Amino acid sequence: SGKLTINTSLGTWTHSDGDFREGVIERKIFTDLLGNQFEYDVCRFTFDSIEFRGNLEVEVIGTGSLEIYAVDGDAFIGVPLNVSGGSGNEDDRGQAGAGGFAGGQVNARGLGPGGGLGGTLAGGGGYGGSGGRATATTGLPYGVGGLVDFLGGSGGGGSDNTFSGGGGGGAIKIVASRKLTVDNYLFSLGGGGQTGSGGGSGGALYLKGDELELTGNSLLDVS
Repeated sequence: SGKLTINTSLGTWTHSDGDFREGVIERKIFTDLLGNQFEYDVCRFTFDSIEFRGNLEVEVIGTGSLEIYAVDGDAFIGVPLNVSGGSGNEDDRGQAGAGGFAGGQVNARGLGPGGGLGGTLAGGGGYGGSGGRATATTGLPYGVGGLVDFLGGSGGGGSDNTFSGGGGGGAIKIVASRKLTVDNYLFSLGGGGQTGSGGGSGGALYLKGDELELTGNSLLDVS
């Protein structure tokens, strides 16, 4: 029970009961097919085993992708984990989920390797596939299915009037040396566009265990 806040920018794991852990942050560089380079951070926490159950609330904040390792036991994820991007709006960029890239400002390209085109015909962010209204330089897909470069989704382009683009979904990796069970939803959705702006792309979910079980309560979505 209680609330767990995971901050991937600071590398902190803080529970409302006072429990505190520190992770390791690694700075990496991704090079897209056009030769552009993008810096991103990966924040890793390592435990013997992991158990998220009951009424526990987990909030993931920060800019880095999140990795959670159970190196000597099982991992049970029985509560929701959500690193979805925020919708475009009039006040600021659509915020990215942890590990993703924010939406473009008004009339501007979305951030990230697959950032969507800004302007009158704003485009959506790309990642696993091309974003809506992709061009030769915007809304492009990137990465590979094995998620060797563990970064999240890209932002949509801002419209030419008053709305920014939606933020890209974040990135969560959960690895267990024994059994990994997912018994709730894991979401990394792209944030929606607003009144002509482009939506962000979904992010990344990486799940691995010696045995993997997705129960009837589980739902994975990176749309």
